[in-house]
Amino acid sequence: MRILVITLGVLWQGLSSGASEERIAVKLGMLQGQASPTQRLSDYQRGLEAALFYAIGENDKRLGQCGYELEARLAYYDDEDKLSAKERAQALEKEGVWAIFGPLSSYPFLVARKGLSETAMVSAMAGARAVTSLPPPFFTMYPAIDELANGAVVGVEKGVFGRQYGALIDASCPSCKDFGEEFARQSQGKFERLFWIDVVGNTPDLLGLMTELAAKPIDFLLIPNFSSLSAYVIKQVHEKFPAIKFVGADFWGDEQVPNLDKYNLPMSVRGIHVRGGPSASNMRDYYKVRSLRREHAGKSVLPDFASFMMVDFIRRLTQELCEVKPKDKAAFLAHLRRLKPDHFKTAMKVAVFTLEGPKVNYAYVVSK
Repeated sequence: MRILVITLGVLWQGLSSGASEERIAVKLGMLQGQASPTQRLSDYQRGLEAALFYAIGENDKRLGQCGYELEARLAYYDDEDKLSAKERAQALEKEGVWAIFGPLSSYPFLVARKGLSETAMVSAMAGARAVTSLPPPFFTMYPAIDELANGAVVGVEKGVFGRQYGALIDASCPSCKDFGEEFARQSQGKFERLFWIDVVGNTPDLLGLMTELAAKPIDFLLIPNFSSLSAYVIKQVHEKFPAIKFVGADFWGDEQVPNLDKYNLPMSVRGIHVRGGPSASNMRDYYKVRSLRREHAGKSVLPDFASFMMVDFIRRLTQELCEVKPKDKAAFLAHLRRLKPDHFKTAMKVAVFTLEGPKVNYAYVVSK
C-alpha cells in the first residue's frame, strides 16, 4: 500500500509538472451571423461551433509542444442589424483575440473589418472582389470569383442550356454582382446576355422581369443570389416560362442540405449552381474528418463546407504558430501582414451541382 501511495504521488507530481508548463494563450475569435439574438442557434451554427472545438482538440498536443494553447471566443451578430458585425468584431478585438474566423458572406465581412485595427480576420466563404482585394491581415479561404464564374460557364456548356440568357442580381450582395459581371466577361462569344435587372429584398416586384422575359425569350436565367430570393424568382418564372433553366452561385446548398428544399419548387425545375468544394463525402475523405456529423431536419449529415474550412484553418494556424513562434499578438499580426493575400486559400476546387426541383446533386469538379 505504501508503495502504491508513493507511486501515485510521483505520478501526481509528474502530472502537476506537465500541467504547470507555461503556454502562451492564443485567443481565437469566431464571428458569425445569427437570425435573431433571441433565437437559439441553428444546427448549422452549432455544427460550426463543434468544428471549432474539434479542431482545437485535434491540434492541442502539437500546440502545447510549441508552447501555445488556443482559447475560443464566440460572437454572433444580428443578421438584420447592419452595424452589428462591426460592433461584435470590435468587442472581440477588445478581448485580445489574435485572429477571427469571420463572417461567411462578403457584406458582413466588410462591415466587420471596419471595426478592426489590429486583428486579423479570415473568412471561409466571402468571395466578393472587395474582400479578395483587401491586403493582409484580411483573408478568404474561398475560390476567387473568376474561378466560380468559370465553373458556371463550363456547367452551362456541358448542360447544353442554350445561348441566350438574362440576369437578375441582388444589388445588396457584392459577390452576386461580381459573379454576374465575371460570368458575362468569361462567356463572351459563347452566350448572349439580353438583359440585367437589379433587385433588392427577398420578394421584389418581378413585373419588370416578366416583361423582359415575354419580350426577350431566353434559355436560362442567371440568379447568383441567396437561396430565399433565388427560390422566390425560380418559382414565379417557372410557372409562366417552364422551359427556362436557372444558373446560380454558392448559396443554394449541397446534396445534403439543399437550401431550396423548403420553398416547394416544382420537380420539373432544372438548373445548375457552382460552389467551392466537391461533395461532403469527398471533403471528409480529403480532410480525414470522421467525427463531425450533425443533425439536420431529423437526419444525420456530414459537416458543411464552412466546418471543413474551420478545421483546415486551425490546422494552418497551428502550423503558423509552431513555425513562426511569435511571443505575442503583435508579433503574430506582423507576420500575417507579410503573407500573400491567398495564403489561407483552400485547395478545394469549384464544383458544379445540378438542380432538379428542390433537389441538389453533386455533379463534378471543374478541372480547368
